[in-house]
Amino acid sequence: MVLLEREAAMRDDGFRWGLMPDWMWILVGFLVLFVGGAVFQILV
Repeated sequence: MVLLEREAAMRDDGFRWGLMPDWMWILVGFLVLFVGGAVFQILV
């Protein structure tokens, strides 16, 4: 029963991520790099 629920959750997650357009992934990537770089500069 638990396995079925987990599989359903994974399928739902995959469906949601599959809806993201390419430009959205690029935007997220730049955002992660920018924030990561800023945090790195603050820490170092």
